[in-house]
Amino acid sequence: MPQPWDISFLYDVKYVKGEARESMLCPPHSDSSLQSRDGVIVPHKPKKLTDTLIPEEFHIVSNIGVSGLECYDDKYTTLLTDSENRLLVFPSMKPNKRVEVVKLNDVMDTMLERAGVETQEYKGPTKMHNLLHTLKKEQTIYNTVFHELIRQVSVDCADRGELLSKIRERYVQMLDQIARQMIDFYKDLVTQRVMDQRIIQELYNFKNVIEELTRELCLVQAHDNKLTKEAEKTHRDLAQALLDAEKNAKIVEEYHDLYTLQRGRMENNIKQLMTERDIWSSATYELALKVIERNRVILAKRLYLNEKGWSKYAKHFIILLSSKDDSDFALLQKLTHKWSDLLNKFKQEVEESEESTREKLQIVKDGLVKWQQFFRNNHRKDILSPSKGKVVASVLSDFQQWQKVDELHISMIRWMVNLLILMVPDLTDQDTLPKLEEESTEKHDIGVAELELDAIALANKLSQYTTYLSSCCKELVTAMALNIASNLQKNPAKDFYDLENMKKECNEWITTCSHLLSGIKGRKVKLLTHEKKEHQFEEEGTIKELIEPEI
Repeated sequence: MPQPWDISFLYDVKYVKGEARESMLCPPHSDSSLQSRDGVIVPHKPKKLTDTLIPEEFHIVSNIGVSGLECYDDKYTTLLTDSENRLLVFPSMKPNKRVEVVKLNDVMDTMLERAGVETQEYKGPTKMHNLLHTLKKEQTIYNTVFHELIRQVSVDCADRGELLSKIRERYVQMLDQIARQMIDFYKDLVTQRVMDQRIIQELYNFKNVIEELTRELCLVQAHDNKLTKEAEKTHRDLAQALLDAEKNAKIVEEYHDLYTLQRGRMENNIKQLMTERDIWSSATYELALKVIERNRVILAKRLYLNEKGWSKYAKHFIILLSSKDDSDFALLQKLTHKWSDLLNKFKQEVEESEESTREKLQIVKDGLVKWQQFFRNNHRKDILSPSKGKVVASVLSDFQQWQKVDELHISMIRWMVNLLILMVPDLTDQDTLPKLEEESTEKHDIGVAELELDAIALANKLSQYTTYLSSCCKELVTAMALNIASNLQKNPAKDFYDLENMKKECNEWITTCSHLLSGIKGRKVKLLTHEKKEHQFEEEGTIKELIEPEI
């Protein structure tokens, strides 16, 4: 018989060092294993709580129902644990009350609420990661609650608890499989999106290529239309040229017919004239014979015969020369064609040479521009750049000066002719009246004054151009003379002597003009001043010899 005292606290599970276990002491039991043969109570093995997944923060413990007893170490004494140990109320060793279910429901709601808050705070890279995180949290909570329910059921019926545990495991496996399938599906979806983006990019590139090809096709079509229009225009031009050629051919044919008619008319006239000539020649011959026989003029007859024979031979040689001229003309035409071919070939070679020279000059120009840029960048100095306009202007001015040299030559010849006309006296014959002396003198003075002015202008121009050419050609002639002398050729100073002779001829022409004008006017005439002569010949050192002595 059990004793009437309340010892239910002995069955409460204590919470010692994080481990839920029953009290070490048990009440007396009728089982033989719990009581010795002599009636002494023996403590049974500690009864441990099945592993629970409920977090420790949701565990509920209670104080010991009664205070500890003072006992002695004896075989008949109950050994009590420390009174400060706490008894575990939830989860309980024997969950047979409704309050444990309510507590478990509250724990589940609290854990779900916390999981919801954590889910809101968690921000994954994608929505799929957020969903998987939420499922993982909720699955952990459901697994914990389910485990506790299985534990509570297993206390009453282990088989029912085992079945529920098996169902829970299958359910967890199914959820894990669903999660894995969702992850695989998400990976496939991401891969498909990447492929779609790649395909869209390829389609966009293909669209751009199509647009570029369409644009090029439009350009080709426009070029084709342009070529078609040009071909049509060329065809019309050719048709017009053919019509013009036909018209010209008709005109030439008409001119040929007109020429044939005119030639026939002229041939008839020539035949008629030849007939009349023969008649008159025979009549003249008869008359001449009669006159010769009557007057006995033998030399005249011989002269006539000689003239007739000379005419005969002359006609023969004229025909011979005509045939020779025809052969020479044919040869000349052949040589002309050959010369034309050679000229065309030479022209083509000249054009090719000019093109190659232009390319080389362009290369040289590019090189000079690069060197100029290099020096400008390295030395930081402003290097004079070749001014194309100034060079062209200087070349054009040189051409104009050379043209003025030709004009000066013509002016010199014209002045000399006017001088000769003025020096030669006027010729009078019996049909013309002699001019008045005053009029003749006045005209002579005017002509002399004009000649003097023209001579001064020509002398200045001639001196100026001679000095300019001498200064331009002096270095060139000196270099050529040195080159010829270095090559051991004959007469290396020929060009230098020619340059000196040019200046000498200029001075002699000016001096001769001065003497002629001085003789005409009766006083000395100076065409150049002393300073200009010194400036002209200051480099040669021959000023004193070439300056005219003072009269």
